[in-house]
Amino acid sequence: MRGKDYYYTRIVRDLTRKIGTGIYPAGTYLPYEAQLAKQYGVSAYTVAAYTAPQFSEDDLEQLAVHIMKPGIALTNLFQMILKHLSLEPLHVIWYECSQITEWGFYFAFYPQGGDVIVQLNDITRRAYHCLRAGKSTEFAENLADCYRLILTSVQAHMVEKHHFTEALSVQVPDRDSLK
Repeated sequence: MRGKDYYYTRIVRDLTRKIGTGIYPAGTYLPYEAQLAKQYGVSAYTVAAYTAPQFSEDDLEQLAVHIMKPGIALTNLFQMILKHLSLEPLHVIWYECSQITEWGFYFAFYPQGGDVIVQLNDITRRAYHCLRAGKSTEFAENLADCYRLILTSVQAHMVEKHHFTEALSVQVPDRDSLK
């Protein structure tokens, strides 16, 4: 994790410098997550790998209870990650990404039914088991799998329901591109 800490320290330092020097003036938005990820050579889902070791045993037990309840287990996992992000730029990026991901899930869920929620909860629970076993990289990869499932579900909905074939031009990243 020492190498990962370096990336986050470098990103925070650089963003702080750019805000302080007026490159990103007060009242303006930072670049989109995809732009920041490309610029710094990271992904929002690597944030999950960064926060994983910070979960206490109590956090893991609470999460185990919540992810087994009916509903969307991914929401509980997002909230736990958010709770442990102490670096404000990462906190903001993760929050915005989780909101978009949850919105996409709700958008895709209703027309496609319960199968998607079952698949998403299965992947989320696999992520939890990786987290529990201390496998930070696998934890982050499972979260990326959640993202890919949601994105492909939204694409399918847009094409099937609205005949919006342009949605297929949005590239679904493979596992390697999210590392």
